[in-house]
Amino acid sequence: MKEIPRGVLWVFVLATTLPNAMAECKRTYDYDDVLHKSLLFFEAQRSGVLPASQRVKWRKDSASNDAPDADTKKQVDLAGGYYDAGDYAKFGFPMAATTTLLAWGAIDYGEAYTAANEMVHLREAVKWATDYFIKAHPEANVFYGQVGLGTQDNNYWGRPEDMKMTRPAYKITATKSGSDLAGETAAALAATAIISEFSWDEKTPGVHVLMAQLQPTNQTYLNNAKKYCDKIIDATEKTPKGLVFILKWGSLRYAANAAFLILRAADSYSSQDKAKAKKYQDFAKKQIHYMLGDGGRSYVVGYGCNPPVRPHHPSSSCPSSPAKCDWDTYDQLSSEPNIYELAGALVGGPDSNDNYSDTRENVEQNEVTTDYNAGFQSAVAALRVLAKTGSVTSNRKITTSCETNPKLAAIASNTTRSQDSTTPSVKVHEAFQGNYSYKLKLTLTFSKNVSSWNMDLQFSYDVTNIQVSFSLWTKKS
Repeated sequence: MKEIPRGVLWVFVLATTLPNAMAECKRTYDYDDVLHKSLLFFEAQRSGVLPASQRVKWRKDSASNDAPDADTKKQVDLAGGYYDAGDYAKFGFPMAATTTLLAWGAIDYGEAYTAANEMVHLREAVKWATDYFIKAHPEANVFYGQVGLGTQDNNYWGRPEDMKMTRPAYKITATKSGSDLAGETAAALAATAIISEFSWDEKTPGVHVLMAQLQPTNQTYLNNAKKYCDKIIDATEKTPKGLVFILKWGSLRYAANAAFLILRAADSYSSQDKAKAKKYQDFAKKQIHYMLGDGGRSYVVGYGCNPPVRPHHPSSSCPSSPAKCDWDTYDQLSSEPNIYELAGALVGGPDSNDNYSDTRENVEQNEVTTDYNAGFQSAVAALRVLAKTGSVTSNRKITTSCETNPKLAAIASNTTRSQDSTTPSVKVHEAFQGNYSYKLKLTLTFSKNVSSWNMDLQFSYDVTNIQVSFSLWTKKS
């Protein structure tokens, strides 16, 4: 092998990721930030004693004494889980549906959460629900499917930590059947099933898509999945701006769930019919982008252009304790934005003509729920993987560290060291959060001839462009 003469080896590495900046009212979206904010919404919906990792600081411990059995009045430990919506009842069926949908998105598109530095929080979000489900099954043939009364809860406007009403727990047993609830919860715990008009109470389309994924050579499952997707894309009503419109209450929930299923189906078709897969992907992307701003406004609290500021959500609308928060407060502050930003919450959405009113009284369009966000978030994760782009914040932290063998002095960026060794090694770690365009310069000085060398570049994120150049300066002995 030809020897490299003694001298100086200059190594320049330029790694660049393409920007995907979220500019006000522009149709480019930072999926990483959307995933981050959506997970914050799930933290805002937590019931029970909040963990040390809680990032939504205005939320406090609540309902830690849930709940007395509705029949026996015996106290059962049912603290934890998620509040379903703005009110504070805990419903097992939609909570289980939400959990399975989140889990499915994480299993298939986990790299999106890793790239967004949110995988830890995603796992916490799922575990917060499954820990509750385990509590809800205290003995054989008993499962608690509801805590609190919806009608009673709807009459309360205040902070969850201030609740004084009795919150009975309702169960299914061998004599009080509820196999659908038990089955959905088992699916959530196993993360092997999914929910779909596609919503939490209608599962058939999800089963078709999931089976097509599990058995890609089974034409029956592929055809059933195709029928569902083609019906949504070609035969379902659309708003003038292109939102698929299935039902008016929580219209975005249905569109987001459909988008996730269609993206999942597109993956199943990608090797068989690339044109159809592309059609499915483009349609799903259009639905999610409508929610992020393509429809003329964002429907995600705290994100994008003209987002909702008055979601129907008591705890985020209440001033800090000990200030009063009740229906008088509701009336007095009706025209004001919520006191706390409920970041990441997807509101119900517009009517069939793209009309939407951001008022707290508008429950049909401005309510938020965990199951609204579950399909939406999983669809965003799928798009994140599909796009292979990340966040673009330019001021995120950059750190550098080095590892060397005992015979080699530390070498970092833009430093020069000399060392005689038969087998020197250098590892330079450049840690970035988000997208970056960065020039790394290593200067290595050798006082002896080098017979061989190699450079190994490893990236934990997708890199869209990389340029590597070498410059060798030599001098005679």
